[in-house]
Amino acid sequence: MQPLTQRPRFCVRESWRTCALKQPKTLEEIVKYLAAADQDEVREFAERLLAKRRSEAHGQPKFTWAGALRDLRERYTSVQLQHQIARWRIEGE
Repeated sequence: MQPLTQRPRFCVRESWRTCALKQPKTLEEIVKYLAAADQDEVREFAERLLAKRRSEAHGQPKFTWAGALRDLRERYTSVQLQHQIARWRIEGE
């Protein structure tokens, strides 16, 4: 896509760049006014946003960890485990 080099039809009395920036327009119309390098940057940014949204879209949670500590049920209470987890977090900081 090449940057727009001719005055848009709606610009009559002012420079076309100033006039173009004042008019409400779609994203495609705005991108037309950018230099080729800037258009590439906009494309890369949009692709990063799309990739980010796709990675955030997780399915249903899988509780594969459920029951993993079943053998510790008789040795520790849930409160004792919570305290131990808190200690591990503090040590990790």
